[in-house]
Amino acid sequence: MTTEEQLVALIQEAYGDGSLGLHRGHQPVQDVLTDVLAISHDELHVRMEEKGQNLAAVATDIGIDPQTLIDALVESWSPAIDTLLKSRTITQDEADQYRDALEAAFTFRVTWDSSEETPTFSGLDT
Repeated sequence: MTTEEQLVALIQEAYGDGSLGLHRGHQPVQDVLTDVLAISHDELHVRMEEKGQNLAAVATDIGIDPQTLIDALVESWSPAIDTLLKSRTITQDEADQYRDALEAAFTFRVTWDSSEETPTFSGLDT
């Protein structure tokens, strides 16, 4: 991660891809889902496809606060923000705003009910 444009794209990726339906646990978030939820990828699919659960419902159903999952996802992607802050590509204030944007993206992804269109993140409001 070397540019702010790459960071914007990463945050957009955190929202997931609505066209994947309930298969929103794929891509780079799968390791975090496996670690936090402590269920197999197959079990996650059963819960999401057959039971119609989103990630928040899966977490709640197995006794995990959905915010714990959101926090873990944000933490796993925060090094990208830290890298740009350390290189002085972004300021501390911008880093905080990007962390907030990342949390909003993962909150959307975890709580997505399949009816909402995936938001577009195009960067910080200046």
